[in-house]
Amino acid sequence: MMMPPPDPRPVVEALKKHLEAGGSAMLLADAAVGPMAMFGGDYPYTDAATAFGIEVKNRILVVKNYQMQDGTSEAAPEFGIASFPQHEITDPLNSLNTIFFGAPTVVGISAAKPAEVSATAIVKTPRGDNYWGETKAAQSGMKFDPQEDVASPVSLAVAAERKDGARVVVIGSRYFASNLPLEKMQPVIAGGRLIEVPAFPGNGELFVNSVAWLSHNANIIAVSPQASAAMRIRAMSTLEEVLVRGGSFLFPPILAVALGAIVFVARRRA
Repeated sequence: MMMPPPDPRPVVEALKKHLEAGGSAMLLADAAVGPMAMFGGDYPYTDAATAFGIEVKNRILVVKNYQMQDGTSEAAPEFGIASFPQHEITDPLNSLNTIFFGAPTVVGISAAKPAEVSATAIVKTPRGDNYWGETKAAQSGMKFDPQEDVASPVSLAVAAERKDGARVVVIGSRYFASNLPLEKMQPVIAGGRLIEVPAFPGNGELFVNSVAWLSHNANIIAVSPQASAAMRIRAMSTLEEVLVRGGSFLFPPILAVALGAIVFVARRRA
């Protein structure tokens, strides 16, 4: 972990030739914090991303602020997303829990995007004061600074296409499709029995859908059966649980009173 990363120049040059020939590629990025910052932390694929109007701000760490039990708060580079901007890649992902962790970084659309390129942010943090892009990640006790930090919603991934058909997806999380989120399971009760479903079904779906889109096979993008099962029986939020429980108690008597009133009015008119 303390050794410098290998020389990326051969891969960078091969990627450049591939994209110039109309090819497609998925690029992953991390924030240059921790050990990587010791070796400069420059993103080696900046030129490839810039050619598609994508800006990787890997000096910025995307964090979420968590409220602790003792009343204090602490920001950490780990958060879940279940709502996505509209795009062929992400349309099937809405309501699927997706986690980003490690050192997620900002990936956005550049103001200098070439005219022959169309680009869409496909992953953003929720809007709110608890999410931001931290510019001083090396310091302890991270707090949002409106003068220097990036306010939410923070863009984490962009899909772009050039007129010649070349496509690029850049995702600001190197670990979003690693074994940890893909293999994490959670127990749920379905049909009267205890089963396990993926805890973060959106991670694998985001990866697979991106690959399908990059290969110009967007027609095969769909929610897999495993992810669909997790979506159907996912745990309810507190508000959803209150509405369901309250409705089950209140709806029958309200319905009975309404039907009685209709019958009463009908008889009076008769």
